[in-house]
Amino acid sequence: MNQSLSYDCHTDAQLLHQIANAMTHSRFLPMFNSNQTRFGERAALLNKVRFDVLLRWVSALPYDYLQDRRRAEIPPEVAISGAAEQLRIFANQLATVPVSKRKFAIPRGQSWTGAFTTIRQALPELRRRILRLGDPSSPVFNIRLKTGDVTEVLYGIFVLSESVDTLQVPTAHSRFEMLLAKLLDGSDEYFRRGYPFDLLVHDKLDLQTEPSQVEAIYYPDDYIASELVRKGHPAYIGYRNQMAMN
Repeated sequence: MNQSLSYDCHTDAQLLHQIANAMTHSRFLPMFNSNQTRFGERAALLNKVRFDVLLRWVSALPYDYLQDRRRAEIPPEVAISGAAEQLRIFANQLATVPVSKRKFAIPRGQSWTGAFTTIRQALPELRRRILRLGDPSSPVFNIRLKTGDVTEVLYGIFVLSESVDTLQVPTAHSRFEMLLAKLLDGSDEYFRRGYPFDLLVHDKLDLQTEPSQVEAIYYPDDYIASELVRKGHPAYIGYRNQMAMN
């Protein structure tokens, strides 16, 4: 693809293929369906995580995947393979990548999540770069590329992989660990009505990036959600509860 030198389409095409192959790896679906966490079994929480992720992936599927079914009726394995295929199609539009560089391998004794770590950490910037390809004001804008579906798939795999990481690997932030233990013990209704990615993804990453700048995390009583407040910023008054982070 003829692109500006400011955009490395080959690197992103290779990364997209690796993500697609990670999603269709034999160990992905068992990880996706697992309810086990370091806090014990959390089926209600992970049902909500899966539901929100699948909404994004199913929305990215072309009509031929539906086969006269409503989007809500698409089985998870079909949504996963279909979402991965959207990444491969887009990658092929960006550049030709040798088959040997498309692989996603899990070393013996390592989990899917552990093997995916490097790719997971690259996802936010990858998604931002692809968004710029679809932005008419960007110097790398390409009118031929339809970026919306791909960025939905990428956001889904990003929040899924970060959520699983939070639920499997201690964060090394004692106050945040206390908050996790407190908020991850809710009912089905508590999780069904909530927004778990606030806590499991965005708050965690903010704390990891600038821990000294985080004042507190606010949260409601009746559903999972949270709002992180930085030092020097007004206190958040939308939720009644808070836990100081420093």
